[in-house]
Amino acid sequence: MPPSHLRDTANDPATVAQLRRRRVTFEEIAGHLGISAIQAAELYRQALEEMPELAATEHRAEELMLADDAVRRLLTIARDDGTSPRTAVEAWNSARGWAEHKARLLGLDSAKASPQSTGSRLQQLRDARRA
Repeated sequence: MPPSHLRDTANDPATVAQLRRRRVTFEEIAGHLGISAIQAAELYRQALEEMPELAATEHRAEELMLADDAVRRLLTIARDDGTSPRTAVEAWNSARGWAEHKARLLGLDSAKASPQSTGSRLQQLRDARRA
């Protein structure tokens, strides 16, 4: 029997979105649905795209709060003087992963780095503003 926070979700078309709303990890969702964590994340992304804008905005806001909470806790671990160096590195690496997730949610990762042009930095900034 699945844990209580995973019950009554198998036949729901927005299962992944509902589970994420309950702060269930993609790994738990994947185990519940019999898919990989990557597939669960992709289904969640698709569910957000298909939702009415208000619902999608609400879910994005919750995901951003989850990312912020995770990074806050991880930084506490990483900066603690009593934390072993290995654990601190793992916490920093996990915080980096959450930062990347947050950047994807906000669309900050869509602007791929382009090769540097021969123009000045000021010209590059002006070109970026026009784009």
